[in-house]
Amino acid sequence: MGRVLTNNVSLQYAVESTELAGGAVGLLVGETGAPAGTPEWYALEPNEYGDIGATITKIPRNPISNTRQRRKGAISDLDSQANYGADLIFSHLRYFAEAYFFSTFDGAIQFQPTATDADSYTVNDLSVVLDENTLIYSRGFVGATNNGLKVVDVGSTSTDIVVKGGGMTVETPVGNASVEVAGFRSAAGDLAVSAVTATSEGTQVTITSAANIFNSTALNLVPGQFICFAEGSAALNKFTTATNIGYAKIVSVDSGGANIVIDETKDLWVVEVAAAQEVEFFVGTYSRNVKTDDPLFLERSVQFEIGLPNLDNNPSGDMYEYSKGNYAGTLDIAMVLSDKVTLSFGFIGTDTDNPTSTRKAGASAPLLPLMTEAFSTTSDCIRMRITKVDETGITTDFKSLTLKINNNVSPEKVLCNLGARFMNYGNFEIDGEGELLFTDAAVPAAIRGNETVAMTFGARNEDGAYMFHIPSMTMGGGNRSYPINQSVTVNITGEAYADSVLDISLGLTMFPYIPVV
Repeated sequence: MGRVLTNNVSLQYAVESTELAGGAVGLLVGETGAPAGTPEWYALEPNEYGDIGATITKIPRNPISNTRQRRKGAISDLDSQANYGADLIFSHLRYFAEAYFFSTFDGAIQFQPTATDADSYTVNDLSVVLDENTLIYSRGFVGATNNGLKVVDVGSTSTDIVVKGGGMTVETPVGNASVEVAGFRSAAGDLAVSAVTATSEGTQVTITSAANIFNSTALNLVPGQFICFAEGSAALNKFTTATNIGYAKIVSVDSGGANIVIDETKDLWVVEVAAAQEVEFFVGTYSRNVKTDDPLFLERSVQFEIGLPNLDNNPSGDMYEYSKGNYAGTLDIAMVLSDKVTLSFGFIGTDTDNPTSTRKAGASAPLLPLMTEAFSTTSDCIRMRITKVDETGITTDFKSLTLKINNNVSPEKVLCNLGARFMNYGNFEIDGEGELLFTDAAVPAAIRGNETVAMTFGARNEDGAYMFHIPSMTMGGGNRSYPINQSVTVNITGEAYADSVLDISLGLTMFPYIPVV
């Protein structure tokens, strides 16, 4: 009999194949009653563990008797959960975004590569042919020249992506190598800032393409997602006006691809026709909550493996617990001064098996996370602000911020079944808590007036960039703090609700690549 050191405990997950459909609970690919194959396990990097595993409730017998003693009771209930804390790294967001939003990824296309040669990637067939000058970003290859930003050349097919300049090496990728659409580089003079219009919804910018590039299936531009005209692009690859750069939200996309309309820009854009510019813009995957009858709606359950080394006297000494049928319940995204952005995951499941020395198929060879760089709350921020609906700024000076996602997940229990038989999900609720510098009387006025505001925050590092966007929320709280020798602060809460235009409470855009100066 051994003992388990916390630092040696491991955590990984796999997506369940049945997602509790038809009453089947917690089945992985390859298990009896599930599709054939081997489940794909993904290693996680937790900082701390909360309640993880099964919690058993017992009910005693306590008869009235001259023995003055209890009798042996019975097991009455079981709750299974998986709560842990981790740094916000790009891989953690990518792993669980679909589970928390209850929707499949939208936005730019991702490919699974199967081979490379001197100038192309062989990929799984998605029946999408990338246009010339599409920007792609690849990672996870052994050959260094196979990784990084590439520009698509002519001659690509739905299974072969040809890149300009070649210089790649032959490789059969293993693990979780990926190729993603990252943006587009226009032909010289194709893009123009054709209009800048003040509306009741804010200043909107129309960008026009003579070549109708905005209806590209691979780009899949979606209203609500963010797009980036990067400051870090070369001088030839951006508009000549200094303010015509940065992150912005897509308002609409012309069905013919001739133009897009954007708002929530960094600065006030101006009309521009740049005849020589080969303008780049960058895109990514997009997640947001959708209606239950939307084609993107997704119920996803996951299974966790908790590795417990040296627990028992079996040949290896290692044992494993499997927490099954987990739905994404709560997620807290916390930002405090001079620190990393951190995540607190809360999953609720149906059951956790007793420790066993027998591992499930594929669990001994999990895929390691590719994107593991932490996001700093100081040097990596790209935007953090609260605005009114018409883009009148309220504040950008935060001392701390926590965003709380809650799917109101609860177990459904029935007689003659220990633990949950099914899982319920409720309303998608987004709440926030923040401490701001008291720099503008508009903050208490917006609270008292129950005004609609929007909040956006995001960060960038070498793994990519993310942007969270709450299009409609009201603020509460407003109490002030008066620390001696410091600035006065105001404490606020935020409560998101369905936006009247986008009909969402939260959107998340994840860019695989953004160039920097």
